[in-house]
Amino acid sequence: MTDGEQLDLDSYSKAQADNMLLASCDNMRSEGIEVFTVGFAVTAASKTLLQRCASKADNFIPANSEAELKEAFERIGRTVGEASPRLVF
Repeated sequence: MTDGEQLDLDSYSKAQADNMLLASCDNMRSEGIEVFTVGFAVTAASKTLLQRCASKADNFIPANSEAELKEAFERIGRTVGEASPRLVF
């Protein structure tokens, strides 16, 4: 879970952190994992990053209030529930 805002750290720049996040998203998608992202009151740059991470356009859900955030996770739950989820470990 991330707010999409990468920080400049001693070992990684913001751009490097963005690239590592997107690589993780690519890796999940390449393994057949459907990726959902929720942007809670994020900046335009973070919104773009989270949209790129999501498996498809509809899998990025913007939320700007507590009610929208709750609905976003309920929507994801309904979507996942329809797909016959399975426990993976």
